[in-house]
Amino acid sequence: MPRLKSVDSILISTVLEDCADQLSVLGGIMPSTYEGRPDAAEIVGDEISKIIDSQKQLENKYESLITKRNELKGGSKSNLGKLKDTEHEIDGVIAGIRSSTQTFTKSLKQSPLTADNLQKTQDDRQFLEDVIIESLSEVKDTQTYDCLIESVTGEQQKKAELQNMILKEEAGRKRIRQLQKQLVDVKKEQEIEMQQRDRKSVV
Repeated sequence: MPRLKSVDSILISTVLEDCADQLSVLGGIMPSTYEGRPDAAEIVGDEISKIIDSQKQLENKYESLITKRNELKGGSKSNLGKLKDTEHEIDGVIAGIRSSTQTFTKSLKQSPLTADNLQKTQDDRQFLEDVIIESLSEVKDTQTYDCLIESVTGEQQKKAELQNMILKEEAGRKRIRQLQKQLVDVKKEQEIEMQQRDRKSVV
């Protein structure tokens, strides 16, 4: 790895020092202290309440549009244009309700108060802080940043291995489902054959 110029080394060191300081401060306020805050649940609750309120509004609008559509259906032919517009509005509201439901479910699953999310956040922050501090030391001492490249490459490899493992697991599950379906089909065929034999024997 070629050595950095003195000016570049100073600039990079300044940026890395700033990043390390901010990560250190972040470590003091996230995530453990957030977990114990008396208003933490209130913060998350407010976000969820907003989603629920939005969904209620969509549901009320949906009911209103359904009523309007029923009224237009019983009217004259001149209402056909309004009826189509109402149908489009209903489709839009249905899509909104579906999206709101997915957001609500995701919010519950990904609440920042869950232990898994808190630990992952802390682990990621600590890893990044360690890499930056090590890189900062190397830039200052030797004007190189080999450890940064090695760390990034290592994480990329870990991610690729994890993704490969996930793909293999998904393929395995898919194969199991196929085999289960084949087993059910075979059982059905056997039952049909047995029924046909029983009928022949009776005859």
